[in-house]
Amino acid sequence: YIVDGIEVHSVTQILKRKFPAKYAGIAQWVLDTAARLGTKLHKAIDDHEAGREVDDSEVEEEFNNYLNLKQKYGFEVLRSELPVIIPYESKIVAAGRLDMIIEMDGQIGIADIKRTYKLDKSYLAWQLALYSIGYRYTYGEHIEFHRCLHLRKDVADFGKISPANVTDVSALLKEVANETGQCPF
Repeated sequence: YIVDGIEVHSVTQILKRKFPAKYAGIAQWVLDTAARLGTKLHKAIDDHEAGREVDDSEVEEEFNNYLNLKQKYGFEVLRSELPVIIPYESKIVAAGRLDMIIEMDGQIGIADIKRTYKLDKSYLAWQLALYSIGYRYTYGEHIEFHRCLHLRKDVADFGKISPANVTDVSALLKEVANETGQCPF
């Protein structure tokens, strides 16, 4: 990402420091197929929420699972594919794009869409903690909860995700900030 003319890490790049072997041992063609289908699912959901025509070919079951979870839990998508920037002290050290800001039971939360075979809640805890920091910094609003929409053909889950420890996340951001040659903004 480029923020104010300065290249910064993505949230994914930062998380690779914490989870360096996340997809070790998985064939590249499997990862490529999963990425393609994940992108299709995200686009179908984003198009649906924006009132556009939805192409759910290849991800119809997952998309229907999303619609069923939305109805069951009664959440409303306020914004999706939202860019955020993440600071550490006086530096912008990362940027990313969170999947969705939702409202449920009068509270505002972040929901991430995962189509993975096995859900990694530890990874999600870190990812959503970083997005919460970025959302608060970028938009000035506090996030009250984190959820994951785990969607596969036979999986439809809207699980709670406990955020990573703030001290640990701050230490990771400090490490990234110290390695970048950015000027304070």
